[in-house]
Amino acid sequence: MFAAQVVVAIISLVLSIFIARTLGDVVFGKYSFALAFTAIFAVFSDLGYNTLLIREVARDKTQASKYLNNVLSMRALMSLVFFAFIVITINVMGYPSDTKNIVYLFGVYTLVVSFPAVFKVTFCAFEKMPIGIEKVLKKKKPDVVLVEGDTNTVLAGAFVDTKLHIKVGHVDAELRSYQEGNQNKTFNKACL
Repeated sequence: MFAAQVVVAIISLVLSIFIARTLGDVVFGKYSFALAFTAIFAVFSDLGYNTLLIREVARDKTQASKYLNNVLSMRALMSLVFFAFIVITINVMGYPSDTKNIVYLFGVYTLVVSFPAVFKVTFCAFEKMPIGIEKVLKKKKPDVVLVEGDTNTVLAGAFVDTKLHIKVGHVDAELRSYQEGNQNKTFNKACL
């Protein structure tokens, strides 16, 4: 685990240097600003609904579709509110149009990647992920499996890989949050 963190840190450093050199100081500054600016608002698109979904579905699986629909509806509503706040705030602050466009792009990206987490949570609540992963791995018979991120699918993949005696590699860039105890790690502990 420590070795994977070191590798990820080195890759992140090299990637940051590459991006900075390629974009130049002004554009890289806009890129960094857009990333940080949208990260501030991204915290509000979840509000703990993933944790609620996994807990309630694990308790009563017959209510899964009800909870999933409710969480998806709330996520969609909060995402629209989140994006509206981004648009209003960046326009009130008077940034140039190219900076605004980069912020809008990161805002849309953040919204799009937030929805798959809801389905991963549902799979975790049903405790069915490893079964599907195991079927694929038994069919493909890989020598090594590389898992990416810090989500439940990564955890399930690592469990299955270990069970089937397949070597596992792990990569995680930690780009979604600059906080030490981010939500996904807390959420993953809830699945155990």
